[in-house]
Amino acid sequence: MLAPYSYRVSSIHLSHITKEASGDVCDGSRPCNCFGRDTIANAVAKVAPAVVYISFPEDYRGIYTGTRECTGTIINKDGTILTCAHMFDPKRHWGSHGKIEVILQDGRRFQGNILDADMHADIAILKINSEIPLPVAKLGSSSGLHPGDWVISLGNHNTLMKSISSGIVSCPDRKNSDLNLSGMPSEYIQTDCVLSPGGSGSPLVNMDGEVVGVCLMTVEGARAFSFAVPIDAVHKITEQFKKSGINPISWSDISKEPSGAFCDESKPHGCFGRHAIASAVAKVGPSVVSITAPLDFFGIPTGTSRGTGTIVYKDGIILTSAHVVDFQSMIGSCRGKVEVTLQDGKTFKGRVLHADRDSDIAIVDINPESPLPEAKIGSSSGLRPGDWVIGLGCPPTLEITATTGIVSCTDRTSEELHSSGMPRKFIQTDCACHVGYSGGPLVNMDGEVIGLNIMKVKDVDGFCFSLPIDFVCKTVEHFKKSRR
Repeated sequence: MLAPYSYRVSSIHLSHITKEASGDVCDGSRPCNCFGRDTIANAVAKVAPAVVYISFPEDYRGIYTGTRECTGTIINKDGTILTCAHMFDPKRHWGSHGKIEVILQDGRRFQGNILDADMHADIAILKINSEIPLPVAKLGSSSGLHPGDWVISLGNHNTLMKSISSGIVSCPDRKNSDLNLSGMPSEYIQTDCVLSPGGSGSPLVNMDGEVVGVCLMTVEGARAFSFAVPIDAVHKITEQFKKSGINPISWSDISKEPSGAFCDESKPHGCFGRHAIASAVAKVGPSVVSITAPLDFFGIPTGTSRGTGTIVYKDGIILTSAHVVDFQSMIGSCRGKVEVTLQDGKTFKGRVLHADRDSDIAIVDINPESPLPEAKIGSSSGLRPGDWVIGLGCPPTLEITATTGIVSCTDRTSEELHSSGMPRKFIQTDCACHVGYSGGPLVNMDGEVIGLNIMKVKDVDGFCFSLPIDFVCKTVEHFKKSRR
């Protein structure tokens, strides 16, 4: 028979446990590298004007088969562009051969030529000719990157120009052998920034608005990560171009000063504290509800539609998405009726007051016995790319779930997304968007609702699209006037 184990438990005094936070914390009394709520937006503003969209026709034995797309960065005001090499065919695109179209952020279009390329390192230099100086991105150094450093990827994802994603450095020196890639030994910066088709060649940018890498690829089996060539390695590659005498480009000729809009550091800005997101969620969270509606097929019940809503008036008025509740049930007793579950678990029978499929906005009404927590409505007019936002929703079988990200584009059109209904503009973010999130609030760092989460788009992984709250408010006012 085994003897029972004997444990001796030492007393632990809570007073021995440090209450001081580890890591750098800004106390406000002295200068520090504080991560402000505008830090990413300011970095984006410095580089974005220099990011370009590159496309060219693809054919098979002279028969047009489609268009290839990638991203580039203007690194010299004379029109020198840094991009990836794997998108181009050396036999067709070098020199003046092949039609390469370059589109700037302001919509101007140019014909480009490949000057130099290193197919092994996957780096290419493209040139366009402009009569006036072009906006230039500032080049930094990748030698000081550490795991956990914030970075931004600015590119074109599946024809969606001006797409931005934020993330952190996962590994600053991932070897190609780790990725099962052949070729000469090389290293990559591994990040969790989103990289979709069309994003190859995008600049990887640090929080100072400096280019520290060139985004190239994702790897099968590790789709959550993207990999970039360090800018220090790019420097060495361009020096090789110079030594070989092929269209030499002097690194010293490349402007190190950023052009385009940037932050006025003299103005006060909010510090992004470690509890900033939690505080914003706490303000809106209690007003977020789960909504379920019955579905049927010619009168036969087939399941339920599930989404999210936000209490906007304490008497039980809820804002949500029309495609969650406007299902046109053929069962007369169910038409326009939904079930609403609050954060405290209480359930109510709800009634759809208004639902507009074209705008995808709906209003649901419940009758509580006491006032309900209501969300504060903000404004979407002041949003800019790089601003922090939070998406709140109620996925199936889960309670309220929060995801965070940045604004990627403030005015993505329905035409760009091939979305039906009335012409609309969407807020594009890199917040995770799950089943059940439709109709939920998009929230700023002040805990104000600035958007209505609507959808993900096929083939645009990693991004979520929301209706701006200013547009939503105008639509709701129209509901009232038309008494719909």
